Amino acid sequence: MAPKSSLTLFVFLILAITGKSLPHGDWRPIENPNNSYEVVRAAQFAVAEHNRVAQTQLVFKTVEEAVWQPIDGTHRFQFVISAMDGAAAAAAPPKNYTAIVWEIVEDLSLHLISFH
Repeated sequence: MAPKSSLTLFVFLILAITGKSLPHGDWRPIENPNNSYEVVRAAQFAVAEHNRVAQTQLVFKTVEEAVWQPIDGTHRFQFVISAMDGAAAAAAPPKNYTAIVWEIVEDLSLHLISFH
């Protein structure tokens, strides 16, 4: 990890521990989120990372809604993601999940903040 990336991560950890936040912009809606490579990439990452951590088998389908917020060199995405349970019967309908993903712009790394 490059020194500047380490510093950015360190700053976010300190802010999380102290409960302080960086100045940031307003949440901005994303029109046609499935047409954005960046949005779909982050949403697919959210599903894959949730599967890894929670030992689930969700299969990404679409991004139903998305908003983003620029925060000092990062982007915070909030999604409503449609996904199917890969372990369930094929006839099971997809369900919607809410996820928040942080993208560090400098290195395009993604970090799953929450998934419900």
